[in-house]
Amino acid sequence: MRRMTRTATTAGLLGLMLAALAVGPAAAARGTAGSEAGGPDASIRFKQYRSPFGVYPVPSAWSGLDVRNLSGTNQTHKMHAQGAYERGTWLVFVVAVENEGSADRFAIQGSGTGAWNVRYSVRGTDITAAVVGGTYQTPRLANGERSFLRVKVRLGGSGSSVMRRLNVTSVADPRQQDVVRLRVQYSACGC
Repeated sequence: MRRMTRTATTAGLLGLMLAALAVGPAAAARGTAGSEAGGPDASIRFKQYRSPFGVYPVPSAWSGLDVRNLSGTNQTHKMHAQGAYERGTWLVFVVAVENEGSADRFAIQGSGTGAWNVRYSVRGTDITAAVVGGTYQTPRLANGERSFLRVKVRLGGSGSSVMRRLNVTSVADPRQQDVVRLRVQYSACGC
């Protein structure tokens, strides 16, 4: 029997334990240092994990919703995978970018640590090279509109971890920025 445990929810699935500790949305101060109203509001959530045996949806709450900063504080989704996983397991996250200002596009750049395979896509199109290179831009978004980006993380070896930081920057006003992060660590022992 596999188990998913989160801060407030427990859902049974097939033979492992996955602890997801989301640092959820806080009533933290909005805006980056010296920013005016508007700009991007990025948030992240865990959506599902995929193994060779199936897809297991276990969506979490959004982290970073209505929080803007460059440190990732209160905008980081943390997970600790424990137990025996099937080779080829992927953890799937979704990043939402909401425009809180005038119509604009937003550049997204991903960076981080850990050697796990991380892929970025939008509507089934792989945009990994553009996100890593910092050249990906969302479509033009009106005030209140959101764009979504999928982040797939292939589970690495036991005792290893991965961290990815996504910087979201207004194309019209590069001073307007936001950051979301994900951190995943894996240990084969469920003790």
